[in-house]
This record gives sequence, C-alpha cells and structure tokens, in this order.
Amino acid sequence: MSPRRYDKTSLNLMVIERLHRQGALVAYLDLFGTPTKASFVQALARIVSAEDARYTLLWDELSVRQKALLIALTKESGNVFSEAYRREHQLGAASSVQGAIARLKERELLDVRHGQEYTITDTFLPYWIAQVVLKNPPS
Repeated sequence: MSPRRYDKTSLNLMVIERLHRQGALVAYLDLFGTPTKASFVQALARIVSAEDARYTLLWDELSVRQKALLIALTKESGNVFSEAYRREHQLGAASSVQGAIARLKERELLDVRHGQEYTITDTFLPYWIAQVVLKNPPS
C-alpha cells in the first residue's frame, strides 16, 4: 500500500470514528444517498468479519459485567452511573459499573470524556457487538 493510500485510509478511519462518537455517522451517510451508504455498510461488514476472531477472543476474556457495559454503550451513550441507565441496561450497582469501567480502561477499551461520558475506544467493536452479540447488523 502506498504511503498516500495509507494516509487517505487513516483519514477516512479518523473521520468515521469522530462521526461515530458524535452519533452523526448515519446522518452523514444519508446525505450521500443510498449507494454510498450501502457501500459503506458492505465495507463495514467486511471489516467486522475480518476482525471477528480477534473480537471473539477479546469477548471471551471479559466478565459478564464488562460485557453488559459494552453492550449498553453500544446501544446508547449516557451517564452509566445514573439509576435509570443502570436499571434499563441491567448493569447492577454503581460499584459494579465502576469496577467494570476500571478493568475495561486497563485494557484500553474505554475512554472517558467530559467527566462521566464513556466511549468504546475501538471504532469497530460496537459494530461487532451489534452484529454478532446483539444480532443486529448495520443497515
């Protein structure tokens, strides 16, 4: 791969990651119409498929609480310590959430922004969780 191609690929991944974190990825793709969105979804499915073995190994090493937190964050962002969020996603006590966060941060799977807004650091892991764990492929 030429350095120029690599730079374009890196830039595209950075844009995708930023849009994903801002919750604007689908809206951005909708601006470009169905063919662009369809090709993006196909490319995303290929990436998720290529990373399946790595994500499966990672997933198998996580505790039930860590998995539950990653699933919750895949479904929606929010204050993971709030009573309503923990109840809706069956996360248990705030201390359990704190423990899961600490271990996921040690594995560099979570990042915190603005105090209590947690995000999954791997751009494609939420898509893998949605597709493989939740059986909800991107559309």
